[in-house]
Amino acid sequence: MLDWEPTSSPRGSLLGLWLSPRTTRTTPSHPAPLFEPSELTSWSFYRAGIAEFVVTFLFFYISVLTIMGVVKEPTKCSTVGIQGIAWAFGGMIFALVYCIAGISGGYINPAVTFGLFLARKLSLTRAVFYMVMQCLGAICGAGVVKGFMGCYKFNKTRFPSEKL
Repeated sequence: MLDWEPTSSPRGSLLGLWLSPRTTRTTPSHPAPLFEPSELTSWSFYRAGIAEFVVTFLFFYISVLTIMGVVKEPTKCSTVGIQGIAWAFGGMIFALVYCIAGISGGYINPAVTFGLFLARKLSLTRAVFYMVMQCLGAICGAGVVKGFMGCYKFNKTRFPSEKL
């Protein structure tokens, strides 16, 4: 911890706040209760579940559509390719977690939610609700992609030029 005060910048400026002495406050992390009935009556509980649904829906929609767009093209040079798929996945995770981290924690993945439940960072009520909403969001996102793509059938070969 710093024990001096900056003299060249006033206390109200950002630099002054950054250089000013900081006090660290540690709060003990208590494990989450197994069942919290009061969560079922709070709006923030349902808002967080809706946020997890929407984010998982958008993630699956954009990601699966990107992959299907690459696979259906006869030449890979006319698509975004493997790196484009990776950028789509990474960019979506970055943007979506940034958007809902303050609402629900931005878990997106039911495996992450289950891991946080096992670590006792989430109650059973919240963890089950998040996992159900995440799975529903994934199913709906994939269903919307299927609806847009119709009955398009992909070749069973790795490349269109290969013969069976």
